Amino acid sequence: MEVLTRLQKLDRRWIYLVLLVLISWPLFKPIGLPLRVSPLVKQSYEFVENLPPGSIVAWSVDSGVAVYGEQFPQARVTLEHLAKKPDLKIIVVHFWEQGPLFFNSLVNILEKSGKKYGEDWVDLGYIPGGEAAMAAFADDIHKTVPTDARGTPLSEVPLMKKVNTAKDIKLWITISAGTPGIPEYARQIQSRYNVPIIAGVLSQFATIYMPYVNSKQLVGMLGGLRAAAEYEKLLGTTGIAGKAVDALSNAHLVIIAFVLLANGVYLAQRKKIRS
Repeated sequence: MEVLTRLQKLDRRWIYLVLLVLISWPLFKPIGLPLRVSPLVKQSYEFVENLPPGSIVAWSVDSGVAVYGEQFPQARVTLEHLAKKPDLKIIVVHFWEQGPLFFNSLVNILEKSGKKYGEDWVDLGYIPGGEAAMAAFADDIHKTVPTDARGTPLSEVPLMKKVNTAKDIKLWITISAGTPGIPEYARQIQSRYNVPIIAGVLSQFATIYMPYVNSKQLVGMLGGLRAAAEYEKLLGTTGIAGKAVDALSNAHLVIIAFVLLANGVYLAQRKKIRS
């Protein structure tokens, strides 16, 4: 019974060490634990896949650094998918001031994709004004945003000669964390111009936005980090989302193992006392 005594006195730092090792391991060498793709994620992926050649897609990050860990993977995987479709045109625009911070970390995806700036994609940057700015943008893009993020007049950007209002956009992907967000997009973009919307949202808000999915105001939704990992699986890649999900799964397994061990030791010790 010396083993039971030693286990009861186990230094908690050993537990922290085991957690550290098993959480860090997948971040460097992904395990690739089994992951079932949810219908909403598959629906989002297939909608992008089935867009007609030459379709113009608006991609926006309406989120902030406070939720970077959960929503940056959503932003990355959706932009990677658009970049892999050579026949899609991309308009990058944000209605949150921290949106460009996300995009600046991802711009290399477009630069390495073979898409030409100005012809295949354009960065319009951050547009201040919340829902009012969103409505103005939908009504007249050139009037709301006279130049792109690089200072080039939109009249000189070849791609933007084909785009005047939201009606010219075939899909809008937003990585959304609050306001302006899904309700504003539904009012100003989807309802008025019938633009299909795919949203990346925080996991705790996924159920809140399900009515928008059921009413077809959203054609797809990515809820949380796991959804980003599922999207990566559909793309055939293992990115930061898949690594993070593996790390979280390891952490849960370790905690369950230690809970079972602690209860086992307790029950064995109590049995020893009674006997």
